[in-house]
Amino acid sequence: VPSSRDEIVFAARWIRQFFCDRVPHSSAPRVAVLLPNVEESRAEVESVFREILAPELQPIDADNSAAPWEFTAGAPLLAQPMVDDALAFLHLLHRPIPIERLSALLRSPFIGYSSDLLAAARFDSQVLRRRPYLIPELDLDGLTRMVQQQSGLNRGALFRPGWLKAVNDGAARLRTLASRSYAEWAEAVRALLRAANWPGDRPPTPSEFATASAWDATLDLLATLDFRGSRVGCSE
Repeated sequence: VPSSRDEIVFAARWIRQFFCDRVPHSSAPRVAVLLPNVEESRAEVESVFREILAPELQPIDADNSAAPWEFTAGAPLLAQPMVDDALAFLHLLHRPIPIERLSALLRSPFIGYSSDLLAAARFDSQVLRRRPYLIPELDLDGLTRMVQQQSGLNRGALFRPGWLKAVNDGAARLRTLASRSYAEWAEAVRALLRAANWPGDRPPTPSEFATASAWDATLDLLATLDFRGSRVGCSE
């Protein structure tokens, strides 16, 4: 019995052959692939389509926004690595996060500066992952202490993220006010992410640019909740 992946592979091969057989110099046709549940199969569809229809997009640094296909429904913001890292960073400011997630965050191209990535990778492998943890998680204060107490690395290899002090200062200011309006939180989030140099210092791909714009629009929507006249805490 064919699996769902077998069906996607068959569809991709049919599409490839369909385009190969078309009359030269004719206008490019459009093909629709109907799926019963787009979000559940989206990752598998993209994987198969890259392999069969656009193998040049296989490298991890390829710009997937140049893919010759599109989905009628965009992926949710939570599914975007840029936004996932932004939320993990915001969680780190007021509660511990798992070491594995912190490890990925420190090496993220969306947080901090690209010039820090090599030192971040060394810090991750030689310091962060070698410490014994009763509970495998760490908060911002714990990360700050660990960065300040680095040992066993030569001075040129020390991880000194330029954003850490600015973020610590911002987090300290947050603690002085337990609750804020939604508009104030929206601006606080923007300020904290700017302090962490989110979404990075490399030129964004078209997809990343669209994601950053959608995130900014979401913060604008958050501010509209002020019609309730209530003030809320950071975790809410």
